[in-house]
Amino acid sequence: MNNYKYQDCILFLRIFASENGIHNIGFFHIWINKHP
Repeated sequence: MNNYKYQDCILFLRIFASENGIHNIGFFHIWINKHP
């Protein structure tokens, strides 16, 4: 995946982590695997 999409995923992770807590990191890894 290109750098722009990677940065967007990091932003996505930060929003989820701040709003829902650490548990969503597991979901983030699954989401990344489904959207290479």
